[in-house]
Amino acid sequence: AVRRAANVKKVTSSHEKGQTVVVAEDDADKEAIAAAIREQGYGVGEITVRPYEKKGLFGLFKKK
Repeated sequence: AVRRAANVKKVTSSHEKGQTVVVAEDDADKEAIAAAIREQGYGVGEITVRPYEKKGLFGLFKKK
């Protein structure tokens, strides 16, 4: 349901961490995503927006 709410590419949830991470397009509607999460019976806390950094096999070997 969350993926259909906006331009969402990926949704990952962790019960242990108590968080859900949503990867979406830059123009995604944050309120539509939050509403879709609430419709599933979950609460919505802090919403943080930051650029997506793709992690791949070779990302492990980057110099910092």
